[in-house]
Amino acid sequence: MDILNWVYLIKNKFTRTTVENPATDLIVLGADVSYQKRGDKYQNYVMTVEDFAASLPAPAPTYKVYTALLTQSGGDNPQSLTSGAVTKGVTYMIDGVDETADFSNVGAPNNNVNTWFIATTNEVPNSYGGGSLYYNIGAPVVTVLENTLGNVWFTFLGNGVYGINNTNEWDITKVWYGTSGIGDSGSINVNPGRTTMSFEGTSFIIVCYNNDYTSAINGQLINTPIEIRVYN
Repeated sequence: MDILNWVYLIKNKFTRTTVENPATDLIVLGADVSYQKRGDKYQNYVMTVEDFAASLPAPAPTYKVYTALLTQSGGDNPQSLTSGAVTKGVTYMIDGVDETADFSNVGAPNNNVNTWFIATTNEVPNSYGGGSLYYNIGAPVVTVLENTLGNVWFTFLGNGVYGINNTNEWDITKVWYGTSGIGDSGSINVNPGRTTMSFEGTSFIIVCYNNDYTSAINGQLINTPIEIRVYN
């Protein structure tokens, strides 16, 4: 580039050493040129730094995650709901429905028999389809904070023992998981050492022990956080 063209670029502030204002500072893009002058090629496609950054694709996430708060009370108490509203955060299983069933508005991924899901609202399902929703009062009630894993649900396995299930198979070699005994308002409602989360077979298991570790007991989860990360 000859000196006259270089002076022209500097004089008209077409060069930048720093980005002072991403909303107005321009950057030159593309390979096409609008004209040539004294042998130098000039590009005429520009956009602001801010717009360029917004146009870039978001970086691919390195993992999928499920983060939630769990609250549990009571013991083994199976119930069946044939009408009325569901309860947000409760796990339900679709049971004995016909082709008119429609639970899509309350969080179900489909309307097939034996499909488990966590209710995402307190609404009445579009249609019970002549069937019912099975649930267990003793299973943890969930406040979902983030979910990119897909369909996750909770089951009551025994006093103080609860299952965390997923439609897809867990690849335990790519999974990080954890729980804590820190509960509502930061208070310690369960000793973290007495609440365990482990992977067994096809699901995760949460066990809540009593103070002397002699047995598992109910009613120990109060907004207790859990997190599962499945890496790519």
